[in-house]
Amino acid sequence: GIALLSLKRVQEIAGSVDTWERSPKKARVSDDKALKVSRLYNAVISEVLLGSTNWTLEDGYRNILATIGITEDGAMRNIIGQEAEQAIKEKLLNWLRAGQLMVQPAAVSSPSASDWMLKDGVSMRFGSEPDISFHREGKLVVLIEIKGGKDPAGALERLGAVKKTFDETPADCKNFLVAGVVTPTMRERLEEMHIEDDFDIEQLLHDDLAWTRFLNEIFHHALRLTAEVEAPA
Repeated sequence: GIALLSLKRVQEIAGSVDTWERSPKKARVSDDKALKVSRLYNAVISEVLLGSTNWTLEDGYRNILATIGITEDGAMRNIIGQEAEQAIKEKLLNWLRAGQLMVQPAAVSSPSASDWMLKDGVSMRFGSEPDISFHREGKLVVLIEIKGGKDPAGALERLGAVKKTFDETPADCKNFLVAGVVTPTMRERLEEMHIEDDFDIEQLLHDDLAWTRFLNEIFHHALRLTAEVEAPA
């Protein structure tokens, strides 16, 4: 806490310490990893102390409280993002069932299912990376990545994960992003990526026009499964 380092930042530099925090009695720590983590904290805390005038332990306590607040804020934003991602998938399933685009009856599709057969030989799969993918005759043709996190500080990190996924898709695969937040820098980088379009997750959940545009991009233009979808009157 005094070092003002988040657990994620420590993981990036020296290795994950999450299990040390959650289950210290069960954690298994190698000498090499302990040394790397110790050196990281020592280096940062030394800079904090030596770079401050008249540093006191009270200042250290303030840093600890600030770190706790930042960590909890990030955790809550992630939870909100995860709930939004699930809501998008459920909304999509409900629309597909209502429009009778699924080959199997809706009753056959259990809530825990992850694969569905659609018309015209198209299969839809829910996963983690990617979040939603569509295949035709076994070939990946459309991919949707959902990053519902609201924390602007983690936007570029999430975009990096998206780029890695998109870079591995076939050249003719149409890639889409649904994001919780798009910063100006993130927007610049999106323009350079292999991506068809991106959508705001809150708009998809609450704006009928945005949802209709999303459906048309995926099912009319990309997959050619439907006529152009009309927005609700």
